[in-house]
Amino acid sequence: LDDDHRALCEVAQGIIAPSLLHALNWEVDQVPAWRSACRRLTWGALERVDAEGGPSHRRYRLRFSVAEGRPPRVFDGTILLREHAGSYQLWVLNIVQITR
Repeated sequence: LDDDHRALCEVAQGIIAPSLLHALNWEVDQVPAWRSACRRLTWGALERVDAEGGPSHRRYRLRFSVAEGRPPRVFDGTILLREHAGSYQLWVLNIVQITR
């Protein structure tokens, strides 16, 4: 990987991945039947990441898997990272499971 792709992967796994897992696990926690039947999801692998936009407003699209499931479950997620008042805000725009 070149330096730009390496940096993109580091941002995806170090900053974005925890937010995606938090959003998924929060959804599971909201449904009592899921909470008792489902394990907390943990990071599996980053399969693909794309970014568009400038340094102060960037949208990331990721394909990632979690460690749970046989085969492991695969998701697509979209994140918005925006600079605001000297810091960055991160929004999970959507997460879609693409495997059964």
